[in-house]
Amino acid sequence: MNHRKFPHKVSVRLSDSEKEKLELNASLSGLKVSAYIRHIMSNARPPIHKFDQTLVVQVAKIGNNLNQIAKHANTHKTIDGIVLKQMLDVNKKLDDLISQKLIREVKHVSKIL
Repeated sequence: MNHRKFPHKVSVRLSDSEKEKLELNASLSGLKVSAYIRHIMSNARPPIHKFDQTLVVQVAKIGNNLNQIAKHANTHKTIDGIVLKQMLDVNKKLDDLISQKLIREVKHVSKIL
């Protein structure tokens, strides 16, 4: 650590749950605890969690697929086998995203505990 860059040390007392929450939030945002605290102090909003950014991109892609499915269904005024298959694919992608997010959160929590 470069002590010249950050020459001042501040000590804060936290409860166990506050410390766990701080460590979890820092970890989820991809920062060390000290960097997370500095970021919170110098910015109006806390950093967005890494998995949120990835999740937003993936959900946006799925939303695009849903728009294409809706356009096809509205244009042809029917739901055919192609549309049904696409809807099932979108449903599976959403299930997979939810599962991945839950697995990552469980891993984070188990590391802290």
